[in-house]
Amino acid sequence: MKKLSSISFAVAFLVQVAWAVGPTDLAEDLAALVAEGKGVLMPDLDSPHVENRGVMELADGLVNLHEYWTGCDPWTVDGTNTLLSVIATSIDTRIAGVTNVSVAWPLYNNYISNGNAGIFERNANCWAYEIDLSCTAVWRTPATPHNVHLGTLISPRHVLASDHASTPTNNCFVFQSMDGLVVTNHILGMSPKIGGDISVYLLQDEMPTNFPPAKVLPADYAEYIGTGVGLPVLATDQDGKALVYDISAMEWMDTRYPDEGWKTTYRISENASRAQFHEEMIEGDSGRPIFFLCGADIVLVGAMWKGHGYERSPATFLYWNDIQAAMNNLSTRHKVPEYSLHFFDLSPYNTLLLEP
Repeated sequence: MKKLSSISFAVAFLVQVAWAVGPTDLAEDLAALVAEGKGVLMPDLDSPHVENRGVMELADGLVNLHEYWTGCDPWTVDGTNTLLSVIATSIDTRIAGVTNVSVAWPLYNNYISNGNAGIFERNANCWAYEIDLSCTAVWRTPATPHNVHLGTLISPRHVLASDHASTPTNNCFVFQSMDGLVVTNHILGMSPKIGGDISVYLLQDEMPTNFPPAKVLPADYAEYIGTGVGLPVLATDQDGKALVYDISAMEWMDTRYPDEGWKTTYRISENASRAQFHEEMIEGDSGRPIFFLCGADIVLVGAMWKGHGYERSPATFLYWNDIQAAMNNLSTRHKVPEYSLHFFDLSPYNTLLLEP
């Protein structure tokens, strides 16, 4: 794959932005855009809908920078076979037209009060209602508060969570399947810290098959989504809401805190539909999962970790070997079978023509 130097990337970006104002003289466009300080994530010219022979069709969801990476035409819907498009439209189509966010973002009805009674009733009006989130813990017990510091199944017996917000091994995680089955599973053990703020738990019992573990993002993701900047993600919080953030960087190192390792960082979207589903991470949200949506599939990006004034998660996909080793060590220590991570298959999608 062709890599762009920082200079050629800047030129390429300016060319891409210039396309957004129409097929006029490139030199004039570049001069004007530089003077105006236009941003990289200008809305897609074929978004949110385009007219095709009198019929309004959904666009490919690619902001202009993503159109450039994929070699697509920003004036036509030709990027739907790219992972960038699938990730963007998998959220955008679900939140399109939502006017009452207070009704559309709770995953559960009366989450806290019902949860205290052991009831977890999915909200049929939630924009993510049909997404299978049975791999995400909905509760913990007896530790309190019950709705904080949760995690995500990455095997039938392993949970990925935040190290700094751990749950003691004499506690349980509670999960709910899409068909309403609630399972409480004891924590047998916990791994040492991985990658700045990752921990893996081993559960006492294997989860039933109607609790499929989360698929994880392969380490070669950049061949398909570049830096990921501008892509939306689904996150959940301690209030049981389905939130939307945009990626600001898939791999970022805060040089002030190098011991924290590589991070993925998030921000409120410049897309108004997404932005209305944003709330800042707060204490207690740590450990909850952040997912890409790919159609009906969820792909684990990381576990929430708020700190130093920005929203982030460990760049989990850079630590899969360490995470798999921790899973194997826990299995060996507790004399249970070993389990493997399940990677999301990227092969059906086109790779980028240009790698940022």
